[in-house]
Amino acid sequence: MKFIYLILNTLLTFSSGTPIIRRKRDDYEAFNFNKNHILSNIETGPRWKLDFNKFSSISSDDFNKFKGYRFRHDLVRNNNNTINKIIPTSWDWRDKGIVGPVKDQGQCGSCWAFSAVGALESQIMKKTKQSISLSEQNMVDCVKNVLSPDNTTECCDGCEGGEMYSVYQYLQNNQNKKDDTEKQYPYTAVDQNCNAVPSNVNAALKGYVSLQKGDEKAMAQALYTVGPLSVGVNANQDWQLYSSGIYDPSDDQCDPSIYAQDHGVILVGFGSEGGLDYWIVRNSWGEDWGENGYLRLARGHNACGVANSAIYPIVS
Repeated sequence: MKFIYLILNTLLTFSSGTPIIRRKRDDYEAFNFNKNHILSNIETGPRWKLDFNKFSSISSDDFNKFKGYRFRHDLVRNNNNTINKIIPTSWDWRDKGIVGPVKDQGQCGSCWAFSAVGALESQIMKKTKQSISLSEQNMVDCVKNVLSPDNTTECCDGCEGGEMYSVYQYLQNNQNKKDDTEKQYPYTAVDQNCNAVPSNVNAALKGYVSLQKGDEKAMAQALYTVGPLSVGVNANQDWQLYSSGIYDPSDDQCDPSIYAQDHGVILVGFGSEGGLDYWIVRNSWGEDWGENGYLRLARGHNACGVANSAIYPIVS
């Protein structure tokens, strides 16, 4: 019904001469461009579905405001001590009570903070057995001028973007190794001055592990034995309009290069359907996007670069 309703609205636009979906010409042109992409996807009949959503009238350039991962430094990858562990065919940390509700970053390029903080939340909940919501805004405001491990680059730029590992680098040296809670430092989706307070959290960051690039077997083993992973992806137009199904793009459809990554997300599980393995991806675009805030991404061929920069925090 949603599809039919929006198509009818589009047809009415032509008869009235005034856009009904959006009044601005740029919004209307973006909507028309996205509409054609959705219709093309229906014709090809892939294993995933695109549909009209809250991002349908947003251009690709404007959609960058809803992402924010800025690749600047390729981390030295650590050996993964979970390799060769036997894992099940499917696993979902949501069923274990250590994944909080999906959040919404809004029009602030803070995905890097949501990705890193979300993985940290899960580790703390796993350690303390207590539900907790940490502050992304604390990281947006305070993670500034953090040097990369080789001292060649600095991060981050708040709503203008950043990298996930910088959150952990910052916490290792500041705030008594603790992020504030969401209640202590609420999210505003705008850049502010750093105003951290003594955290109420009962667990501190000890460090983080970066996994070997491209090794999805090691990622699955780490996810199963340790917990959710913070990763970067290329969130293209298909991500913008994703509705359901397993997104299984070719490299031409979704560039897997580390330099094409522009969005930070969290892997909370994995599974298989119809012979196709997939990751369960927790996004930060609200529960009204995708599969209640989640996307299933094909596993095994570095789809959208998901295996380029996987990391996870360690807490004590």
